[in-house]
Amino acid sequence: MNKHWMSRNIIALFLLVITINPSWSQLKDDRGFYLVEAETFTPPIKDMIASFEGMVAEGFLAPDIYGKEHYLYDYRGKPTILFFFNLEEEKGRTLLETLKGLPQDIASNINIIGMAKDSKDDLLKYMNGYTSKFPLIYNGEVFGEMAYGADLGTPRMFIIDETGIIKRVLPATCFDKSKMVSELIAECINNINE
Repeated sequence: MNKHWMSRNIIALFLLVITINPSWSQLKDDRGFYLVEAETFTPPIKDMIASFEGMVAEGFLAPDIYGKEHYLYDYRGKPTILFFFNLEEEKGRTLLETLKGLPQDIASNINIIGMAKDSKDDLLKYMNGYTSKFPLIYNGEVFGEMAYGADLGTPRMFIIDETGIIKRVLPATCFDKSKMVSELIAECINNINE
């Protein structure tokens, strides 16, 4: 009776496994490839931000859209907003327009440097004759990939204090519609010495 009970349980277990698990044919697509669902990978944003904040900003030398060379360390002495953007994204254009329109009392107390993913020609076309009050570096994503957290997305912003230390990092997720970009920038500037 013990053997009979054991063989019946093995058969029941086998039938249960067959009915619960999909057949191998259900795990294939139309071309015969097995379907594998990869886990979505999200970079550890908080860890990346923490790795930048408190560190000296990486220096660079690059020309702007008008041909003038800019060296980041020349901007020490005032807080600096270093922002990375892409004209193809609405959030990037919004950030650029917001920084272009900063009130004079705020703009005169900070440096602003824009690092565009876009080409020089695309930036000049977008500016449409408007002369930028701050440098716009074309093909600036090269610097972003090397030293300024490309995995944080675009737009992203680095708030650098007057001594060259990164005080705050704002990844792309900060620039949503729930908070006005100008309010976010003002908040960062007001709290830069914390």
